[in-house]
Amino acid sequence: MHRVRQSLPYFKSLGWEAEVLAVSPEFIEMGQDKFLGESIPSDIRVHMVNAYSTKYTRKLGLGNTGIRAYRQLKACGNRLLRSGTFDLVYFSTTVFACMPLGAYWKKKFGIPFVLDIQDPWRNDYFLSVPKNERPPKFWFAYRLDSYLEKITLPFVDGLIAVSQGYIDTLKDRYPSIKDIPEMTLTFGAPELDFELVERLNVQPKIEFDKSLINIVYIGRGGHDMKDSLTLVFESFKELLKTNNELNKCR
Repeated sequence: MHRVRQSLPYFKSLGWEAEVLAVSPEFIEMGQDKFLGESIPSDIRVHMVNAYSTKYTRKLGLGNTGIRAYRQLKACGNRLLRSGTFDLVYFSTTVFACMPLGAYWKKKFGIPFVLDIQDPWRNDYFLSVPKNERPPKFWFAYRLDSYLEKITLPFVDGLIAVSQGYIDTLKDRYPSIKDIPEMTLTFGAPELDFELVERLNVQPKIEFDKSLINIVYIGRGGHDMKDSLTLVFESFKELLKTNNELNKCR
């Protein structure tokens, strides 16, 4: 979500006229931030579609947004692409279940598509851990992801990823795409977001002690980050031996 939101102001300056196809917020099982919408340029057309409500799909054990909204995204995309005014379909999301629409639309309308990979689609990592450490419904999700990736990747026209490793893995897995354009683009911190926070006078939810150096981590955690965090904290511990100022860090 954020990759598209943060990129929209720059697309136009680079010669691209973008339109957004998305699922309406009320069908997303996540918290909502009213300020994020303020960062979308006013001249960007956003097409919102509904999804099947989790009120009903959860009874079948289904919560995946891409599956719940696949039919609606497909219908709206068909209507838009039928106009003949689009040159590229660009997916930038971790809701992988909607990405096969790229191959479908390419076959139907002859429009190329690009995938922006921010996480592994078919994630083999959990095959190497004990079964009790695997996510719920891993068996079903892994097989579904494997199938959907297999019917999509051979037809993709370009790859963008936050890590070169993701691109290398996919090109090794699907040799037919080894020569397509690629780009590694890490996550950024757009200046426009900071300008927005200042303009709207957004106040932090955390109370800071102004006499200290306050460091806040916003992201995920988990046992699989043990090695990374150990390196960070052991390095910090060593720095404390030579820099008393760091004792003020919280």
